[in-house]
Amino acid sequence: MRTGNPGSKWLVATAAGALPAGGPTRRWLSAPQLSARRRMPGGAADNVCFVAHIQNMHLCASWIYVGTRVVDSSDASVAASDSPDGASHGERGLAGADRLLVEVTGQASVEDAIDWLADGLPLGRDCDARTLIGALAVTSCPSERAEAAARRLARGLASSRLDSADVLFNVDAVAPPSRYAASLERLAERCPTRGLDSLTAEVLIEVQRDDSFAIEALCAVAGISYKDLTGRLDGSAGHSEVGPMSQTQLRAAFKIIDTAVCGFATPHLPGGVQAQPLELLPLLEGISGWQEVERRRTEGVTYGTLLAQRALGGAWLAHRNRTSGSIPKVLAGQLCAELTSRGIRHLRSTAVGGDTAPSVLARLTESDKQVSVVALDAQGSAAIAVVFSAARDHGTARASAGRLLAMERSMDGVPIAVCIAGPGWSKRHETADLALGFAGFLYSDESLDDLVEEIARRVSAGEESGD
Repeated sequence: MRTGNPGSKWLVATAAGALPAGGPTRRWLSAPQLSARRRMPGGAADNVCFVAHIQNMHLCASWIYVGTRVVDSSDASVAASDSPDGASHGERGLAGADRLLVEVTGQASVEDAIDWLADGLPLGRDCDARTLIGALAVTSCPSERAEAAARRLARGLASSRLDSADVLFNVDAVAPPSRYAASLERLAERCPTRGLDSLTAEVLIEVQRDDSFAIEALCAVAGISYKDLTGRLDGSAGHSEVGPMSQTQLRAAFKIIDTAVCGFATPHLPGGVQAQPLELLPLLEGISGWQEVERRRTEGVTYGTLLAQRALGGAWLAHRNRTSGSIPKVLAGQLCAELTSRGIRHLRSTAVGGDTAPSVLARLTESDKQVSVVALDAQGSAAIAVVFSAARDHGTARASAGRLLAMERSMDGVPIAVCIAGPGWSKRHETADLALGFAGFLYSDESLDDLVEEIARRVSAGEESGD
């Protein structure tokens, strides 16, 4: 920590319960959010740090951090040049942040300026939302109205045109209908009746030797995903999705499939029915079993059946779930392509299609493995890092925000920007927490150009300071 005038001291406390008597007690983050922070060495309860400026034995100003985010501050009287390293992730002292809010809104006090922003009233001069959120993150007047102002500003930053329901990735990996038909035909040919109405586990074992897709085709017949099937196998026949199944495992798997097709299982809850494919539900049509499967295989199914299945399961639902990580990879690819075109050196994590291990980026940025891209200055030092997150629904956005806010970050380390995508972010309060927690460095797929400009500025600043 830097010190200012003689007699000026900085007090830092990081252990749980180490806050001095009479110190600030307000919190912007709720107790669950605080408890979600990473554990500190030595057994401290949360990643909470108290920083106080003491002048001639008097407390002049104090900050409470969670990671790199100021969640409480007492006094704005300390000048920016006197503030400790990392006291403002947005590179402003508290006094400077308050002054910015007042000047931009044209109000007489910080409280009035925050109310002005929360109400969405016009600004006295231009100022981008990220800068305002950065000021709100370190203002001397944290309050519910400040949170409301941050939510209003963050909503615009979270605007996204990408919806995983509208775009498909890795379509070439989808098995075509002809592959299912071919596997079922091979199974039927080996059955005693030359049809699936006499299918047994031994037939499946025989066909599986030559056609590894046979078990997956039967999973589709039973309305069970291959992943769910392997999860239902007991310990003696447990099987991962890597490698072929043994005969014992295939027998156990066929028993699960047979139970689903024939509806043998009794539900544990009253009023429920055994999970079966829609076309085999006896309550709908009074039919069940392998005879009906064979009839539909040979005679076909109606288009209405296909549409009903689609309505229940969602078009492309399973495939979208398997490829949900593709959007961050695509965004990282777009960002890195632009950085390359500008001659900006960078590292890209293998988690988003790059060739650098996440652990390397974590060490370089003093954070954790969530970091996706790191831009480097001329000296090879990290200038700024980027993390990506996509969320189509509010629940996913809430969970993703929690993980990002809980990520390990050094107080005075590499600045981290968050790039989000998907409609789940725009109306979540957690989006504002995310914007505040990362000092306004919040971007979306619609503002990648702004992110590139910020990275270029950071890299240039690092190069100038190294000269």
